[in-house]
Amino acid sequence: MTTMCTTGQYLELQAGHLLLCVDRASGGIARIEHRATGIVHLDATAREHAGYRRLLEVIGPAGIRVARQGSSQTSPPPIIEPHASGITLIYPELMAGDERTGIEARVTIDLVEEHDEARFTVTLVNHGDEPLTEVHFPVIGGWQGVGGPGRDQMIVGGNVAHDPHGFPIPKGIPFLRARQRQMEILSVSSYTPWIDLSGPGGGIAYLNYMPRPLAGGAYIENLAGYEEGLYLAYGWAFQPLIPPCGSWTSPTVGISVHDGDWHETADKYNRWVATWYQPAPTPLSAKLSIGYQNVMLRAFDGQPHHSIDSIPALARVGRTYGVNHLAIWDYLISGNYGRADNHDLLDYSAEEKESLRRALLQAKEEGTNVSALINFRLANSRSSVYDEKEAVRNLDGSPRVEQWSGSSYHYTFWTPHLGPVCHVLSPRSEQWRQRVYRQTEEYLALGFTSMFYDQPFQFHPDYSVQEHGAPDESPAACQDVIAEVRRLLARNNPESYLIGEQCSVHASQYIDIWMSWYMSFPPVERTCYAIPYTINSYPVDGNAWQASKTFALGMQLCLCTCGIEQPLDAKPAFAAHVAQLAALRQTCAERTVLGHFRHTRGLDLDLDDDVCVYAYDSAHGPAVTAAAGANGGRAVIRLNRDAFQAVPGAQQATLFRLDGSQTSLAANDHIEVELAPNEAVVAYL
Repeated sequence: MTTMCTTGQYLELQAGHLLLCVDRASGGIARIEHRATGIVHLDATAREHAGYRRLLEVIGPAGIRVARQGSSQTSPPPIIEPHASGITLIYPELMAGDERTGIEARVTIDLVEEHDEARFTVTLVNHGDEPLTEVHFPVIGGWQGVGGPGRDQMIVGGNVAHDPHGFPIPKGIPFLRARQRQMEILSVSSYTPWIDLSGPGGGIAYLNYMPRPLAGGAYIENLAGYEEGLYLAYGWAFQPLIPPCGSWTSPTVGISVHDGDWHETADKYNRWVATWYQPAPTPLSAKLSIGYQNVMLRAFDGQPHHSIDSIPALARVGRTYGVNHLAIWDYLISGNYGRADNHDLLDYSAEEKESLRRALLQAKEEGTNVSALINFRLANSRSSVYDEKEAVRNLDGSPRVEQWSGSSYHYTFWTPHLGPVCHVLSPRSEQWRQRVYRQTEEYLALGFTSMFYDQPFQFHPDYSVQEHGAPDESPAACQDVIAEVRRLLARNNPESYLIGEQCSVHASQYIDIWMSWYMSFPPVERTCYAIPYTINSYPVDGNAWQASKTFALGMQLCLCTCGIEQPLDAKPAFAAHVAQLAALRQTCAERTVLGHFRHTRGLDLDLDDDVCVYAYDSAHGPAVTAAAGANGGRAVIRLNRDAFQAVPGAQQATLFRLDGSQTSLAANDHIEVELAPNEAVVAYL
């Protein structure tokens, strides 16, 4: 039942199992309780905790460099207006300490009983004389733990895990409370806009319901500052530009309670995603593929490794071992940003273009899908193709710059001391967009089928004057460009697909396969569950254990043999292992990669070290995958069939091994498997 109690110091808001207490004096969230279990997740109702109650913070420059923060916590009490589904808090003017900001705020809290959720939105009007550049909303402040250190965990973005008790951070800069603050930038370090904070028996789900990506990310801070103790605050940091006389309304953010499993937050968010999400046109061949072979023709500094004419032979190596996708890396395609000479993307000579067409046509006719790594995002500012009108700008008007030139021989791979400096190009620029589309069509005309889109993201606000969107909408503008590139690929060949770096729940509508050079297995396991409607891949260079675990997770292999300098057969034993994994993926696809990844939900596991087991669900019945490290190991697996779809009729348990053998199992809810070193297996249960 949804109820409100507006007497006393606090407003008690109830939505299903959620009890939320709001401080009448500040509007801050003072208490979060799970009414069914009695677990109190947040209690800042004590008088000495009043300074930790949070709801809304706004940040703008006083002058161009000095930041000033206005806060609901330090402002006069809001005007409270009940409405049919909740309350509205009206702040005629937020204060920054004793200073006036000119910022009017209107916070709406709607209670949704069937979701045990309170949904927050804020509208800000800037009556001041300085722009507003950041908004933290809604902020939960004063959390002190549920289970204590080692038992509580925060998951951000469906991939990153934080120890909420891990403050102060024991390294890094010590000033400006930096060791008490953390952030995760959406689409770069975190992949979905939600935060889960769970302990034994209960958790808080924090869901940003924005249908299109905006600049910003998760904000986390220990409000204890330089004192002892933990008073955790967290929320979402939006980065709108609200000029004088301007206004802005936030996306809706939901806060709810659950039974303590972060998977419940992921499930809740994905039920909402399903109401608007349009999946990428990923061909079946991509879903069945074990992965793609990356091979460098010429390195970032021009160092040659393979010729254009070798492409058919390189592709043939991959097919020999069940890998039907070749991703080539070449100096003249990879990007304009790292080169000191004056060339644009695809600036091959006429003879080179003809050689490339012949090589790509032969590889395609022989059965290989060929892509190339290509970067549209950056440009060498000294190149004649660079136009400053296309540059992303900071608030002060300066261009945003990065430096990514690499070397095969210097003691550091990245060589910023050599230059060139590259500028980030704006996806809000129509001129840049049209060049990307022209170059995509030129790329396809050479004979490529798919594309490896390097850095398909824009995560900072873009304050340049452009045709498309507001500064904080630059991530959405980038997504629109990716959507058009994906359309061009599909129009050219329905077997095409797009590979992208990092991962994004929003852009996975257009990017079929994701990878990151900065992956590790615990985060990517969470990503496979949190974003189940896309394909992830893991960079592997000859490591059979990594390859087997990647297979077990349903991911593709991003094969980087000998640092991408050699084809797969440079490591024959590993290549043979990949061939076995490719065959097993094809055999068991119906109940694994074409099913639904369930992580370890529904399983009770007893595993040796370096053994992993994962569950899948499908209309054909449940399956589990298992992989072992270099020493092999044993897995005892008990299945809770109630956690999976009901399948009529008796189910025969079958074990599929890496060597191609199949064995019927006596039991289908409780199995024990011995795995050989680096082996992967699949069991139908």
